[in-house]
Amino acid sequence: MSLYRQAGRTSGRTLVIAAVVALVVGLAGGYAIGRATAPKPTLADKVADLRSSLGPAQEGIELSATEYPQAVRDGRIVAPTEYAAAQSDVQRARDAISGARADVHVLDAPSHIHLAYRPGVPLTHAVWKHGRRVKGLL
Repeated sequence: MSLYRQAGRTSGRTLVIAAVVALVVGLAGGYAIGRATAPKPTLADKVADLRSSLGPAQEGIELSATEYPQAVRDGRIVAPTEYAAAQSDVQRARDAISGARADVHVLDAPSHIHLAYRPGVPLTHAVWKHGRRVKGLL
């Protein structure tokens, strides 16, 4: 038995498969290009983010500096409402600061040039994880 197929005709199934493959390849390529060209945050961006996250701490410190003297005189609480407000301001500053703590690795090098000429030499001065010193003495 011989099958005869007319030259130049493609089936609908072949066209659908080719379209799906082209769509998947296009989406994967677009995603890869988009991720490769995505801008990485600069140091200035990171500092701006840190400043905005520490804004409540600055406000809390400024407010407590005005409310505490109104609440306490000669070591005694004279205005309990103002005293409570000063305490909440300090707590808000603590919360903002604790949320902004990061991991830090401090190197013991006089300049960045020193790093290039000392391969393999341990230059760690101190390490902080989640705001707590885990290595090094200061």
